[in-house]
Amino acid sequence: MKPYEAELGAAAPLQIVVPMAGEGSRFADVGFELPKPLIPVDGIPMIVRALADMPEASRLVLVARAEHDRKHQLRARVSEFLPHAEWLFVEGLTAGQAATVKLAEPLLDPALPVLVGACDNSHRYSPAAWSEAAARDVDALVWTYRGDPRVVARPQQFGWVEVNARRVLRVSCKQPISEQLLNDHVVSGCFYFRTAQLMFSAIDTMFARQIRARGEFYLDIVPNLLVEQGKHVEVFEVDRYLGWGTPEELAAWEQLPLEAAGRTAR
Repeated sequence: MKPYEAELGAAAPLQIVVPMAGEGSRFADVGFELPKPLIPVDGIPMIVRALADMPEASRLVLVARAEHDRKHQLRARVSEFLPHAEWLFVEGLTAGQAATVKLAEPLLDPALPVLVGACDNSHRYSPAAWSEAAARDVDALVWTYRGDPRVVARPQQFGWVEVNARRVLRVSCKQPISEQLLNDHVVSGCFYFRTAQLMFSAIDTMFARQIRARGEFYLDIVPNLLVEQGKHVEVFEVDRYLGWGTPEELAAWEQLPLEAAGRTAR
């Protein structure tokens, strides 16, 4: 697999931020010694595998736990694949995904678009469809998927999106919006914003109003604040969601034949 760095410096001035400062306790609880971003997926660190399918970007910022770097040389290992990534390290847990993303504000150009990704999943999608979606007159795009049977067993573990055609009406964090689970849009974990300033302003509003889900500041909530402001928010529906966020998901992925898994990066 070619290094992700081959995609940096692209014509589109997209900034990518990946928050990965969580504990990864589900893996640790079953005996994994490496932190989640370093757990191998298809023979490379999970964070590198997740980024392999991301859109082209001019800047990449990774926000990670300092403890993971001290104990496992996180930066050095990942830098073999991502030598130009910019890093931020945090001590202990933050108040949630959005709080972790907020720490990256000093490193981002406020006037340029930003995509927030995850270290434990990827997607199958058409690059042409993504380019068309990002070129539309939208303020934000929520990446979603539908029809994945894995959501049925634990629907309260996901974010759900109510839409009118492509337009987002609201995002329900950890609460299904209907009984038609396989027909409804599920939040994949990626969020695009027309500018970093727009995203951080909405995060600040969330902090000021103390809008939390299960005690944490989730990025899923940010699109709702933009909708309240009359901003144009749409879904970007991917063809397939690829998840390795739990030991069970990772084991299932490893058991798939190469062609069925679609493991080759785009």
